[in-house]
Amino acid sequence: MLAAAFPAESYQPGTARWELLPHALAVAEHAIHGEVELLDSTQLLHRAANLLRGVGERAAARPLLERALAIHERALGPDHPEIAYSLSTLALVLQDQAELAAAGPLFERALAIRESALGPDHPDTASSFNNLGRLLHDQGELAAARPLLERALAIRERVLGPDHPDTATSLNNLALLLQAQGELATARPLLERALAVDERAPGPDNLRTASVRANFKGLLKRLGAVVLSPGGGPAGPVVVELHPGSGPAAAGREVLIFGSGFTGATEVVFGRSRALSFRVDSDGQITAVPQLPINLDRWSSASKQSRELVLEDPTPTRASPRARYSGQGAGTAPVESMT
Repeated sequence: MLAAAFPAESYQPGTARWELLPHALAVAEHAIHGEVELLDSTQLLHRAANLLRGVGERAAARPLLERALAIHERALGPDHPEIAYSLSTLALVLQDQAELAAAGPLFERALAIRESALGPDHPDTASSFNNLGRLLHDQGELAAARPLLERALAIRERVLGPDHPDTATSLNNLALLLQAQGELATARPLLERALAVDERAPGPDNLRTASVRANFKGLLKRLGAVVLSPGGGPAGPVVVELHPGSGPAAAGREVLIFGSGFTGATEVVFGRSRALSFRVDSDGQITAVPQLPINLDRWSSASKQSRELVLEDPTPTRASPRARYSGQGAGTAPVESMT
């Protein structure tokens, strides 16, 4: 019954389903310690883990997914398609935790299972191509990643159609790879298409759409830099967008900062208050947790100050966030596929 209350899609703190999470985790705890090994419990384990991963609690999500995989393997055998889902979700958490070498064999095994059980052109097989391609991209294996991402896009366009959200994901991820290979002009129409799809659904205010929009804006800046200064990138880090984009952000809650040139960030400061914590998700995305409540409506523009980037508050007495950097560059944040 608890599993039925948790949809496969992501959901946010403050909802009724979020309030059920402690109960779901209590059941999951029994499953983790071997007191429950019902096949049905894997659905609850996966959905609770996906919620935790969605709010940044990756360490808490990992044992749930490891237990779900163990139950699936004992109940279904090593080559069942459900095993591929368990492998993929666990590998995504490992990738989030920068354990790329550990994630690789899981993604590879999931792809092999899906190609054999579902066929080479199934949408789930496309998801495995996408996930493995993204991992290779993260590992710097660009030449090896490209055919996998191209294959994922081809399957999704043919089977799901050009306007499906998963097709937009593949367009975005292939565009990021092309940028990393220096093919900026080739990447541009892919990001334009991805953004057009996501603007329609899930909509212009969705976090996913905000990420793709930031990717596109970052690409345009890079194209401009190539024209004006061949051989050189942007002058420094650039913030394009915050998420949430408006309204209050509570202390202790994550704020996403999108832009470019974030590699090497050593500090994130909101006004005179250092972030409680932060991580550089990619060269184009930082996730920061403010110590104090902040009002996102008040920050309107960005300016460079030496090795700091300041989001200026139009109200002089109001604190404004800035990030200090020890390096520069240009990059973007990939949109992930969960399976």
